[in-house]
Amino acid sequence: MSEILFECYGAPAVAYGIDSLFSYKYNGGRNGLVIDSSYTSTHLIPVVNSKALLSHATRLNWGRFQSAEYLLKLLKLKYPTFPGSLRDRQAEDLVQDHCYVSLNYEKELCSYL
Repeated sequence: MSEILFECYGAPAVAYGIDSLFSYKYNGGRNGLVIDSSYTSTHLIPVVNSKALLSHATRLNWGRFQSAEYLLKLLKLKYPTFPGSLRDRQAEDLVQDHCYVSLNYEKELCSYL
């Protein structure tokens, strides 16, 4: 790939790395936790003083696919006589459109109760 970039396209320079860290740095992040979620996994990378601590990074085997699968199971439990079936892609669209990560879970939970 590098050969194609330099010889065919005449790229002056190339940087390889973790895209979520590039984004965090570009947006001015110095200290925090970078969460990069994909189709099948989620990566957690701590950043201290603009330096990623890759030795402390963690991979969770939970991504968009598992979220959609879990939502389908919950819907089937709640509505066992639901007419028709949902496909995986439709469940992924439901997760994308109607689910989110809470910024303050305990406060939100108290407001529901």
